Amino acid sequence: MDVLRLISAVQQSLHIAKQNTLSDRTVDLFASVSISWRG
Repeated sequence: MDVLRLISAVQQSLHIAKQNTLSDRTVDLFASVSISWRG
């Protein structure tokens, strides 16, 4: 489990969300990151 990579991906998702203000996409990205992190 690469925690640093997970955190980086989440921060990147949040940064993109702030730029585009697409909260739905942020949720999708976060969910997919969580799934891949668990898997």
